[in-house]
Amino acid sequence: MFLEPKQVEFFETPTGFNPYEHWLDSLPDPTVQCRIMIRTLDLATGTSDEWRDAGGGVWKVVMDFGAGYRIYFGKPNVNQILVLGGGTVETELLDTAVARKHWVEFHAYKERSLWILHATQN
Repeated sequence: MFLEPKQVEFFETPTGFNPYEHWLDSLPDPTVQCRIMIRTLDLATGTSDEWRDAGGGVWKVVMDFGAGYRIYFGKPNVNQILVLGGGTVETELLDTAVARKHWVEFHAYKERSLWILHATQN
């Protein structure tokens, strides 16, 4: 089945804080960072069979390497992915709660026209 490509964007607060970038930069291994970045950008292909519902409008991709990395995202519309953050299996409960908080914040910012998204260039 062919899926329409999606635009991958990254959540930022009005102050410019990007939780995904902050998390990714905190990982000590550049090889792991690269693998996670590639998988994040692969969200654009729309391979939804790998997506798992994390509740509250948030989805996650579970990566089966290293510390069991996760990427958390929302879907503002059918052609858009909003990356909210990342984490590991060890911190999954907290990471999921934080991603849900960012999802709620995104909707609040959007309503007040304060939200900032950084799209990947195709």
